Amino acid sequence: MDNILENNKISKIILRKENIPFYLHNSELYEIIEEKGEFEIPINCYKENDIVESLDDWILLFDTVNFWMLKAYPLPLLQYTLDNYKNVGKILKNIENDGKIHEFKMIIVPLLKKYLKDEWSTIQFNAFLKIQDNQWEWSTLSRNPNITWEIIRDNPDKPWNYSWLSENPNITWDIIKANPKLQWDYEALNSNPNITWDIIKNNPDKPWNYYDLANNLNITWDIIQSNQDKDWDYPGLCYNHNISWDIMKVVNQIHPEIEWDYEVLSADPKITLDIVQSHPEIEWDYDFLSMNPNITWDIVQAHPEIDWNYHYLSMNKNITWDIVQAHPEIDWDDDSLSCNPNITWDIIQSYSKKPDNREIKWNYGAISCNPNITWDIVKDNPDKDWDYLFLSENTMNTSYEIWIRENLINYLI
Repeated sequence: MDNILENNKISKIILRKENIPFYLHNSELYEIIEEKGEFEIPINCYKENDIVESLDDWILLFDTVNFWMLKAYPLPLLQYTLDNYKNVGKILKNIENDGKIHEFKMIIVPLLKKYLKDEWSTIQFNAFLKIQDNQWEWSTLSRNPNITWEIIRDNPDKPWNYSWLSENPNITWDIIKANPKLQWDYEALNSNPNITWDIIKNNPDKPWNYYDLANNLNITWDIIQSNQDKDWDYPGLCYNHNISWDIMKVVNQIHPEIEWDYEVLSADPKITLDIVQSHPEIEWDYDFLSMNPNITWDIVQAHPEIDWNYHYLSMNKNITWDIVQAHPEIDWDDDSLSCNPNITWDIIQSYSKKPDNREIKWNYGAISCNPNITWDIVKDNPDKDWDYLFLSENTMNTSYEIWIRENLINYLI
């Protein structure tokens, strides 16, 4: 049996290599310990197992992991951190920010973001349920990325639409396999971002639609080239963000008969003004180009010769309220501004007139898809003409990002 010694008031433990717990075998210290003989280490750097049931367990395991220089953090340590991130975070913030702490945070922060996302989704869904409005679009809500599988599973009485749910990015192939009796829609699964090419290859018995799969973000040009026997939707490749402008030019050389949808492409992030100007032979749609995220206010000002569409430009994410205020001579569109991600609820509440003193007619249908809107705002403003279809689809990303940031800063970073 190992012995514990008192040495200058620092407790030590005497060990033999054959008695070292298995989870510590994957450590740099274990590799250099001789097979025979005894050695001693501080007792606060030795935990007999990797079970974590309390904060004291976590502290001892964390110190043990770092002392022994484990090559990977034990899963129980990570899981306890996620489950108790507020208490663990207080400890981490009080520890000197050395290399090991930084390394641990680099690992735990991405995991915590995913964990917090699930927690936030549950909070949002509970807020949604408090509104209890019969106008909710459950079909649209079913594919909202804020709806997790846990929410679906815990609320079987709700009228979920499994066709739309099949598109939900929280639905994984493992979930589908584990629930074969549910009415999954393979047409919708074709566009689910969790459906990879390996899944498709390994499940040839499933009714995959290669025509629709051309738009799946996991489908690359290399995959298409290697599987030319499939019925790919070549014109539809322009909607796939993996298919760059350079790839599209290559596709045109192979399939000159393809006619791209230049209207939609004009708004696509893969298209820049340089590309547009380099191809005057193409009938670009300048209305759609006006809301392209690559079109900044500086570009608009530098190219007055272009017939910009200020209706579409008003919803461009590069147009801020400061720009709107600084340019009263422009006929900004109220409907489009209402859904612009730079227009916050505070701005909507604070401004009823434009700089030229014209009334702003905020459109609550468009505001319903504004990412700055929250369920609490909807609940507290029942007199507004909300569009429940848009609300059901709204990811409310702004409040999510703020909530995540506050929790990470308050408890970990």
